[in-house]
Amino acid sequence: MSVLTTVAAILTHSFVVRVYLVIGIFDSIQIHIVLYVYQYITYVCCIISLLTCVYCTLSANIEIFHKIKEEGIFIK
Repeated sequence: MSVLTTVAAILTHSFVVRVYLVIGIFDSIQIHIVLYVYQYITYVCCIISLLTCVYCTLSANIEIFHKIKEEGIFIK
């Protein structure tokens, strides 16, 4: 679910910025640069969020694996 949310946030942000640029709401070069900087900051935050979710999921799975292994549920 977090993967879909991250991808959706990136795509939505990119789409909105490009629509604004095409419509001509932002006319100044300086505003273009600021928008692109904010866009990259958004990408970095989304990627960090995604990596955190992946790390937490993997950590939880490893903990469950060790718990199952200690209880001897595996067939020997």
